[in-house]
Amino acid sequence: MKKFSFQAVDTEGRIIRGVLKAESSDHARELLFDNQVHPKQLDETDGETKVTWAPKPTRREDNPASHFYKGTNTVESPVRETFSARLVTREKAPVPGTAGLTRSSGFAFQSEVDEGASMTIAREDIEIARIEGFFPRMLRIFRLNGRMEEFAIGGMFAPASAKETMRTLNKK
Repeated sequence: MKKFSFQAVDTEGRIIRGVLKAESSDHARELLFDNQVHPKQLDETDGETKVTWAPKPTRREDNPASHFYKGTNTVESPVRETFSARLVTREKAPVPGTAGLTRSSGFAFQSEVDEGASMTIAREDIEIARIEGFFPRMLRIFRLNGRMEEFAIGGMFAPASAKETMRTLNKK
């Protein structure tokens, strides 16, 4: 996949700048439009540039590349650096649960109400994890496949365990 830097405008008129992964410039434009971001400038960048933007999946069931396990596969439970989190999705209300690191230093989210929303993401499948925003603080996990998972983790301050999870996920 190629990387593209872009400057775009969202539906509220804010200017957004970032770098995304896509198969082609047409695919990059499609990803931006699908997320209601209208590109004004789009340029291919070198392979060294870090990805700073990823599209939100519209429906988790349509994401075959995700590490979203169901059925006979088991979801690992978070065992260390655990914290309360709410999985943010477009199609329904945030899902409350517990997030943290797995035994293998991957990321796990265990839903309290919807077993199908629980997930495990292997550390090697994570490009970068960030804590962003203010009211609420958000943990955003950008995957190598171009997807992003988003978790509300607090109001004004992020829990120390969430910060340590982010640092661990970003170590290579």
